Order: sequence, then C-alpha cells, then structure tokens
Amino acid sequence: MTIMGSQSPNIVKLLLDFDPLSPKKMVDMKLYQVTTFALSQFLCLKLWCSQLGSLAMMMIRSVMTSCSFFEPTLLFLLSISDLVVKIHGLGFGINYGQIANNLPLPSQVAVLIQSLNVSRIKLYDADPNVLVAFSESNVEFVIGLGNEYIENMTNPSKAQTWIQQHVQPYFSQTKITCITVGNEVFNSNDTQLMVNLLPAMQTVHDALVSLGLDQQVTVTTAHSFNILSSSYPPSSGAFREDLVQYIQPLLDFHAQINSPFLINAYPFFTYKDNPNVVPLNYVLFQPNQGTIDPNTNLHYDNMLYAQIDAVYAAIKQMGHDDIQVRISETGWPSNGDPEEVGATPQNAALYNGNLLKRIEQKQGTPAKPSVPIDIYVFALFNEDLKPGPASERNYGLYYPNGSPVYNIGLKGYLPQMPMAAKSNILSVNLLVCIVTSFIFALELSRCLESESKKRMSEAEELPRSIVRRVVKDKLSRCSEDGEISVSKDSLLAFSESGRIFIHYLSATANDICKESKRQIISAEDVFKALEETEFSEFVRPLKASLEEFRKKNAGKKVAVSKGKEDEPRKKRKLKAESSDKGEASNKSDSSDKGEGSVEGEDEDDQ
Repeated sequence: MTIMGSQSPNIVKLLLDFDPLSPKKMVDMKLYQVTTFALSQFLCLKLWCSQLGSLAMMMIRSVMTSCSFFEPTLLFLLSISDLVVKIHGLGFGINYGQIANNLPLPSQVAVLIQSLNVSRIKLYDADPNVLVAFSESNVEFVIGLGNEYIENMTNPSKAQTWIQQHVQPYFSQTKITCITVGNEVFNSNDTQLMVNLLPAMQTVHDALVSLGLDQQVTVTTAHSFNILSSSYPPSSGAFREDLVQYIQPLLDFHAQINSPFLINAYPFFTYKDNPNVVPLNYVLFQPNQGTIDPNTNLHYDNMLYAQIDAVYAAIKQMGHDDIQVRISETGWPSNGDPEEVGATPQNAALYNGNLLKRIEQKQGTPAKPSVPIDIYVFALFNEDLKPGPASERNYGLYYPNGSPVYNIGLKGYLPQMPMAAKSNILSVNLLVCIVTSFIFALELSRCLESESKKRMSEAEELPRSIVRRVVKDKLSRCSEDGEISVSKDSLLAFSESGRIFIHYLSATANDICKESKRQIISAEDVFKALEETEFSEFVRPLKASLEEFRKKNAGKKVAVSKGKEDEPRKKRKLKAESSDKGEASNKSDSSDKGEGSVEGEDEDDQ
C-alpha cells in the first residue's frame, strides 16, 4: 500500500495548489484532470451507493475482496476525497435557477455540486425532483415561494398545506433550512403584494411552528438593493421613505424569529450605468486605492462590501442591530448586449474568482469585521429562457453541459470535468461504471423479482387491457419503428404508477372537499387538486374529456327517457293487435262451424 503512504499527499497538494490560470506543463494538467475526474466519479459512486443502502455496500465489499486492483484504487480515492473535504470546505452558497430547457437532470447536478464541495443551494421554488436528488447529501437548501403564492400564503390553511406538501415529505432526507417568501417584492409596483408580504411570512412561520419545524426552518424574503434611497457613503445607508411603512414591521419580525435579511446586490449594475465614474477595479475586487467613509473613517476596497455595510446602516436607522445581512444573489455576467458595458468572461472570472477567495478567507466587511460575509453566488448554470437583456442569460458558472463558462482558479474547488474520456481516465471510469452497473443490475433484478411475487388487489388494479392500449398508443407516437411491444413488467410499472397517482389525486381532492364541508367529491375538486399538486397542464384536456363524456351520457339518457315514454304506447299497441287477432280467430272458428252444419244437412237430405 505504498500508494497510500507516499503518493496521496503529493496528489492532494497538486489538487489544492493547482492554479488553472497559470502556465503548467501538459503532464501536470493531464494528471490534474485524471485525478479530479476519478475523484468526481468516486463521489458519484459514493452518493449513489449511499442511496441504495446496505445491500449495495455489501456488494461493493464482496467485489473489493475479489478484485485485487479495485481495493487499493478505491481506498486511494477515498483518502483523497476525505482530505479535500476536511481541508477545504466551501463557505459560499449558489443559486440553482432552472429557467432553461437544456439543463442537466437534478441527479446529475447533485453529483456536480458534491464534487465541488458546495454545501448550500438556493432554489426559487420547491422542485421535488431537486429535493429528492439531494437526499442524504448534507447540502442545505433554501427553497422559495414565488410572488404568485404570496396572497394564498396569508391563509393559514393554505400555508400549512403548502408546508405539508413541499417541506415535510422531504425534510427527513434533505436539509431544508430556510423558506423565502417572494423575491424583490418591494421592487414591484404592486401595493397589494407589498401589503401581503409580511402577513404571508408570518403565516408560513406559524405553520412551521404548528408542525414543529420552526427550529430547523426559518422564514425570510429577498430584496433588491434598490430598496435603499442612499448607499454612499455606507454609513449613511437608508431605506426609501415610501417603503419604511412596510420595512419597519418586517425588521421587527426578523428580529423576533432570528431570521436573516436577504439582499440581492450586483455591483455590475452600478458599473454598467456609470462606467466612466465607477472604477472597474473597485467593483472587481482588484487592487485599487478604494474609498474612505468620511463618517466612520473606514476604508473600502470594493463596492460589494460597501453595499453590505450600507444595508446594515439602514437597518440600524430603523432601530435594529440584531439582524444579520446575507447576500442572496450576487454575480457578474459573462456576456451581454452591446450597451451592457463590462459583461465579459474576463470580468466575470475576476469578480467571482476574487469574491470566492475572500469568502475562503472568512473576511468580514469594514463595519462588521468579525462577521464573515455570507453569500449565495448567482448562478450555477446559464439559463437560456430567462427574459430581459442578454446578460440575464449569462450569469452561470457552468454551461448546461457541465463545462465551466470560465476558469476562476478555485484551487480544486471547481475542477474541470472532461467530457471525453482520455486513455488514462478510461480505466478508472470503466471500473466505476462496471461496479455501479453490476450493483444496479443486481438491485433491479431483486426488486423486479419481489414485485412479480406481489399481487395487487383486484379492487385497486387498473384494467390491464386499457393500460396496454394507452401505453402502446403513446409510445407509438414517439417512435417511427412501427409496432412496439411492451413487456409485462413495464406494463405493471405503468399500471402501478397510474394507481399511485390516482390515489394521490383522490386524497388531495378529498381534502379540498372536506375544507368545503362537503361529503361528495365533485369534478371541480379534482381540477383544484390537479392545480395544487402542480399538474395544472392536465386540467384543460380533462375538462374537455369530461364535457365530451357528459354530452354522450346526456344523449344516452335522452334515448332511454324517450324509450320509457314510448313503452306504454307500445304496450297498448301490442294489446290492441293481440285483441284484433283474437277477434279474427273467433270469427274464423264460427264460420268453420256454420259451414260444417250445412254440409251435414245436405248429406242427410241425400
């Protein structure tokens, strides 16, 4: 095991000291790529196996004992990952926006985030796919309620329902630590939205209290830096007069529940609007003479710190020095429209790279030197569907394919993950793939065998012929291969998924029905249930199908009703016809008897 004793410290040193911006020999770059890629693959395996459970770990041990090469390699990678995690844990969070149509799957993002050792993520919603993908990952999540939810969140019942649906199911596996209610509400012109913000936050907090989650999950909201009327010098920071009536009680609430005050601060905007006045080095954390606050004599060498202290000063003017300020968004675009001065990859790399170095040093601002800056960088990926100027779609540290937009020299924090496997990488990658595939195949086989032995009750089982017809119809539309055969196990999976969805939808509709104090679930309850469970796209086609069904059903009822009305008439007609036939028969019999008598008399006469 000499590889463990002598080689791993050198490799770790290479990872930690490597600076991609400085010239390096090709052999160093290749070794760096091989090692970081192997480490990321191992972390992926480690995460995946932790989700499979004890059976998977038993299989790994059995494979390790039977493969003399696998054991030292895996232990070597484990030693590297443990050292990196212990020595360099990242102190910043990152915003994970999803306004795009080309992003990787949440499960892939989970691997990327863990390979970067980022421990905090901020979402703008409560995407269940993301929360499930990060189960058992130790990544802390800030989840969001959009502005469109604020009015509903003033209703205690709706707030509690939202918590029960979007927090409780994932809370035991995923670390949800904060809920943001709305985003930059005071930057809008919607007065009613501003009025509802604090009641919504209070109601969400009360729901957390009633569910016993308030000690683990706090409530806040994110503000635009534009809520300040003055920010220079920092000590004269003040909120806009028209917003004081909303902000004062909001600050009281923050102090009461000990939640942070979030601000979205972008020095880029200030520079873009005044490139001839604002020094570029001052906003990019580059060496510069800085500025001195005449009221406090504090020296500022960058704009972001000045903005943070301006917010602290504004809060202090409102009578509070017991509220922490956190930066919920900051970043720099790598591209923009022609008039967006400064939006370049070089400036973005300098801003984010220098910022992360200061976070690593646990710096505080001049006014709060003992309080390390707490920042969520914007953003993880470029988002191609974001509206607005081009810069809005170019704040990402990464392209959707996982490659970095620019290299910011994080000394191993953000290692490049080669998309194509090199010859030196292939052996490690292939080994990991073989082991993971073997474990997955074994687990899948076991699950399928177990499922095949189970028999669903006849009352709950969906009609197999209908399931088969629907599945084959949908698949045929997605394929040009003609006839598609679906295995029995696949049909069982489709059927079970449909059954579970129907149960879930029925339970939600039943809750809606009970809230309305009714005993019978109506179609409207089902439509509302679809919207609450975020399947609103099904509402319109379902309504159309229901309307068509009702029309057909109404036609059948008319036909049946008409048939019932005609039935007495038919009976009378049949009775009359029967009576006529009887009379005709009697007449025929009488006639036959008369003719017989005459014939008899004639015979006697003869």
